[in-house]
Amino acid sequence: MTRRQAGVLALAAITAVIAVVLVMAVGRGSGQPPNTTPAFVPGTPLATPANGKQTPPPVDVKALQRLADILTTMHQDAFNAQAPSTKGSSLPGGLFINWRGDWDGNLSTASDNTNVQTSGSSDDQTGASPRHDPVVDLMYLRNLRAYMYYAPSDHSFDGDAARMDPIVRAEFAGYTYYRSWIYFQLRDLDMFQPHAGWDALAQHFVQGVYHGFYNAAAGTIIDKSHNNYRTDFAAESAAAFADAGARYNDSALTSAAKSVTEHLLTYAQDPNTHLYPLQMNYQQGGDGVGQAQIKIGEQAQTLDSLLTVYDHIRIPQILTAVKAAVDEMYNPALGLQDALNGGFFYSVDFDGKGLHLNADAGGSQAQRLADMISVVVNKMWQNALHGYVYRTTDNWGVYTNHSGPNHTAVDENFVTSEAMGIAGNVLAPSLVVP
Repeated sequence: MTRRQAGVLALAAITAVIAVVLVMAVGRGSGQPPNTTPAFVPGTPLATPANGKQTPPPVDVKALQRLADILTTMHQDAFNAQAPSTKGSSLPGGLFINWRGDWDGNLSTASDNTNVQTSGSSDDQTGASPRHDPVVDLMYLRNLRAYMYYAPSDHSFDGDAARMDPIVRAEFAGYTYYRSWIYFQLRDLDMFQPHAGWDALAQHFVQGVYHGFYNAAAGTIIDKSHNNYRTDFAAESAAAFADAGARYNDSALTSAAKSVTEHLLTYAQDPNTHLYPLQMNYQQGGDGVGQAQIKIGEQAQTLDSLLTVYDHIRIPQILTAVKAAVDEMYNPALGLQDALNGGFFYSVDFDGKGLHLNADAGGSQAQRLADMISVVVNKMWQNALHGYVYRTTDNWGVYTNHSGPNHTAVDENFVTSEAMGIAGNVLAPSLVVP
């Protein structure tokens, strides 16, 4: 039985909470949308896992139907043919950052209804430069290919995948910043669409991170421009090194994975809460906290990445550290979990100061996982908006801020590409299994 099958962590779904609680603002699309969301019809997958070690878990039909909902909304509203090229690409086009959930998708009104700021005004209305985030393009294409793999008889989104493919390839041909979850998105694309060149992009990416951010003398990841590191990015890099080291028989990457992980456990994990501050400042003899905030999304990504390292490098301390952190995330004294409404709050300080709850979370890891998947499929999805938003109220309604002119109220009814992408990642499991 594998670690994930045994339910050591409900991380896949906890990461989904990220999905919708922590995303950025996003925007609208083009093309002729389908009249209705496709109904999922199970079929024979287009490919089989290449590593021959184990098969991925089966996809829940309700989860895959929700993925179809995501892709239908994105077909209608997310694509921006005029998105400025980015990350060395010369190709325009990509996704809006967000769009108003009540927008009808009419391109003639896109400037007022897409790339909306927390003030309630769009980039165009404020005169701001148009925004374009390439990583949401990558997640979108990954989710399109995942759906095509798990529902091979449904061709509703084939055109969307064909449209996004050259854009994503151009954006990530030379991308090597240490947001190393990108490596696993590229690996997913290679598994869902074998022999299409994604493996080479993944290998180039991980080598770029290794040569650009791994400091062998320090034994850890360091962003040289600031002499610090984000703990989630460092853990993601360790996971990418571990997977690539095994996959490409690269002992240097394997050694780096072990070293970065040991550094995180020694210097970044808080001894009391067992959680990880968002940012650490590198110092010889012991790193210092650079940013104390713990965001649930980044924390989940850190822990899941450490488990990926453990899958490849069986160091018992990793599993011990992750178990302690997960238990703490459900500790009512810390206050991250919302036992009343389900899910998790946005953040807390690394030392546990901030939120307070009195209810006991309880339950097994398997039940936690089931509960979180239910939260993502049923509670986070905004039926009236046909999508996932940046943040919600504690009972999953549309959040209202007071960032409008003269502190007026703004309903954050913006469906975001990042939230849609992260949720899709959780609903359609990866085929990359050790």
